[in-house]
Amino acid sequence: MSWLFWRSTAKPLPAPSSLEALANTSETIENLETQRLRLLVEMETFQDEAKLLYAKNDKAGARAKLQRRQELEKRANDLAGMIDKLRATQGMVEATAVAADVFEAQKQSAEVIKNLANGINLEEVNDTQKELEDAMDEANLIVHAVSTPFANNNSSKDDDIEREMASWGAGEAEEPIDIKLPDVPKTKEQIKLL
Repeated sequence: MSWLFWRSTAKPLPAPSSLEALANTSETIENLETQRLRLLVEMETFQDEAKLLYAKNDKAGARAKLQRRQELEKRANDLAGMIDKLRATQGMVEATAVAADVFEAQKQSAEVIKNLANGINLEEVNDTQKELEDAMDEANLIVHAVSTPFANNNSSKDDDIEREMASWGAGEAEEPIDIKLPDVPKTKEQIKLL
């Protein structure tokens, strides 16, 4: 009766954290794997002893060693199954831990956004947007002003050529040269005569 009373009034132990659970599971897997490897070594030993006894014509002794090997093989297979289940459980705990971390990060980011949103009003957003638009307009004007001389580089060269030509004969008109060229023949007969 006292055990039931103690059991019902005792505080439950806190659940281990996911990192503790993963560490415990990893340790358990390592221990089980060690036990399984020992069993495999013992199985080989019993197999070798059974062969020696059979060679000495002790069939009863060989049979007993093989039965013992089968018992060890069953235990080794049971341990392998337990190891596989623990690895699957370990994978689920890891996935749960990642999901919990993601959830916590989302919760924290929601709090940050909420705190940021509390300090901002619509008028401030509109003012900031207007300031950004003005700054972008100024930046576009500066880019246009800087790039315009390079884009119209040919017109400045044309201006330089016009000034140079004007300096050659400022006001002097050159007389056209009259060169008389022969007429181009229009028929085959005219071509033969030439």
